Amino acid sequence: MGIKGVDHINLRVADVMATLKFYTDALGLKATGMIEPEPSAQGGWLRDDNGMPVIHVGALSSRYPDDDGTPVVARTGSGAIHHVALDCSEMAVFIERFRQMDIGWRENAIPEIPLAQLFVRDPNGVLLELNFLGETGGAAARS
Repeated sequence: MGIKGVDHINLRVADVMATLKFYTDALGLKATGMIEPEPSAQGGWLRDDNGMPVIHVGALSSRYPDDDGTPVVARTGSGAIHHVALDCSEMAVFIERFRQMDIGWRENAIPEIPLAQLFVRDPNGVLLELNFLGETGGAAARS
């Protein structure tokens, strides 16, 4: 028995279509439906280059098996996700895409690993940490 890795992340959002658009246009993930082939206003899956589901996006009103019929609402004192980290490649492509879409980002480097990082927020304010192992970065940050 053991944990093999992260299967996917679930985001419940007010505007499903804007969220799916951000992740497909800005990050290059492919959006597919939850059951049907195309995403809907109720939700969808965002898949990586290998077709694996990475992020499951659902409407705030969506019911999930553990909800007991009541949608989850953020509460004071509950846990919070600080950021979602994604293993990425071709940092320059992301930077160019962010420039074209006028999306602000911040860059960080950890030369000892070596690891270059881009930090960007999705339309819901979720902080994304894009990790580029073996890349050096070097582009000026744009907030």
